[in-house]
Amino acid sequence: MPKISISKQQLINGLSVVSKAIQVNPVIPLYSSLLFVSTKENATLYATDFELSVSVKLFSNGDEFTTAIPAKLFSDVINIYPDDEVNMEFDKISQSMKIASDTSKNNIKCLNSDDFVTMKKFSKHSVTVNSTVFKSAISRVSFCAIKDSEASGILKGIQLSRKDNKLVLFAADGFHMSKEEVPVKFSNDNDFNVIVKSSTLDTICKMLQEDEDLFISASDSQLEIKNGNINISCQVLSGKFPDYKQLIVDKSDTIVSLSVSSLKQGCKQLELFTDNKISFSINGALVKMNTESDQRGESEYQTFANVEGNPIELNLNVFLLRQLLDVCFTEEVILELNTSRSPVVAKMKDYPAFYHIIMPIN
Repeated sequence: MPKISISKQQLINGLSVVSKAIQVNPVIPLYSSLLFVSTKENATLYATDFELSVSVKLFSNGDEFTTAIPAKLFSDVINIYPDDEVNMEFDKISQSMKIASDTSKNNIKCLNSDDFVTMKKFSKHSVTVNSTVFKSAISRVSFCAIKDSEASGILKGIQLSRKDNKLVLFAADGFHMSKEEVPVKFSNDNDFNVIVKSSTLDTICKMLQEDEDLFISASDSQLEIKNGNINISCQVLSGKFPDYKQLIVDKSDTIVSLSVSSLKQGCKQLELFTDNKISFSINGALVKMNTESDQRGESEYQTFANVEGNPIELNLNVFLLRQLLDVCFTEEVILELNTSRSPVVAKMKDYPAFYHIIMPIN
């Protein structure tokens, strides 16, 4: 019977990654399992929920075999396995995996893997970026996508486009939008423009290793990511966002530089008194935020800022403003305004890669 020996920690790490692509209650029971492929030099764990597919290659010493093993049970057994090296033996006739040590014996019933849909061969990557930088940028864009699981269409997604040696991330839901340019370490001539569910990209970011090269490519049907020993592919959404460049404002009548921490404190205070709407006014160096409610009362917060331009007053959604501030890592945020009905442009001071827009409430 084919055997394999592999370190427990490798297995735990690999299982924690592929488990994120395993369906909890799949229509086809096979897909609550992971595909386990063993060769003489390595083992590969593979899982899919048909929207997201992931494989992890691990160093091992063993024989060649392939099976589909129930993912949760396998993971639970490995987590409590007593030794640092896991020794397994696969019985092809009974389709079971024996996992034993000096003090424990386990025999897991496996499934026939012949019908398991595997990942397509990866195409040549288009861009190389730093994994940590990519994850951070996704977090500053993802919050602008619709998170409602019942919603459909591109507003649930993040656009990833490679053009002019840049990887640009963009998301919008009609109330606010974020764009960030991710520095590229390498790029070939293969431009792409795809939209992927923000929830899928959030899941992918949880799989990625820190501060390593991330190889990204895309086709009309899928996005592909390679990060160390991890290969990921996911479906893309059909449709196109409007050109975000049309939303970029070249000139502003009023430019305000504000403390992120002070503005966030004001938002937290006013959130207690409103469902969303606040008045936001700038007069000289004074910035005033206030709201009132028949049921809760009224609240006002004042702070000072560096202001260039004209006085202005407008209504904003305080929760959208707070979401923006939560992703800002600079000490100051710059707001650019024109009229009470014009989009509010927000930028992080000394970080030109990020661009955000909040629509006012009329």
